Amino acid sequence: MELYATGFNAWWQLEFNDASESSKELDDIQSFRSVLKDRSLIGRPYAFLACTFVWHEKEKLVKEYSSLSLAEIGQAQASYPGLDEIVQLVAYETGFAALSMQGDVATWGDERYAASLGREVTQESPAEYPGAVRELEELPTGKIKKIVAGGYVVLGLTEGNDLYAWGGHPGRPALIEGISGSPTPMVATYT
Repeated sequence: MELYATGFNAWWQLEFNDASESSKELDDIQSFRSVLKDRSLIGRPYAFLACTFVWHEKEKLVKEYSSLSLAEIGQAQASYPGLDEIVQLVAYETGFAALSMQGDVATWGDERYAASLGREVTQESPAEYPGAVRELEELPTGKIKKIVAGGYVVLGLTEGNDLYAWGGHPGRPALIEGISGSPTPMVATYT
């Protein structure tokens, strides 16, 4: 598979080659060009304001650039253990969530907004590394089949079409009544 890209490239977010030349300043990509070629499966790219994600099946690689300083020292490429068979990656204001083929959800991001992680942050499971959202395991209506995120809120939909939500911004009123830092079942009504 081959990945083509175009756009703003100040933080090397569209570069997937060797970072040995990380000292040179990159130009923006003005028209579509091939930025990654591989014989193994490359997942759909996810472009966000400050980074670009690509799931690389062969290497189990999620690549992200979150700051210029990390790109300059060659630490822009990240590979997280336990992120096997990812079917969906989403970003929200302060973090990221991944859904595996088995229906497991992992989150990581800014510890100051722990409610958006949907899990307890501990020394063994720090915020900046993917950690399992255990409360979404063994749900009554089946495993999670879809996740969405926006702002400071993450939602998961089960095989039985139950909706679970978690998140929020400290010091601000909840956007959804009853939402907290733990996945909470939601009832959607139409008016």
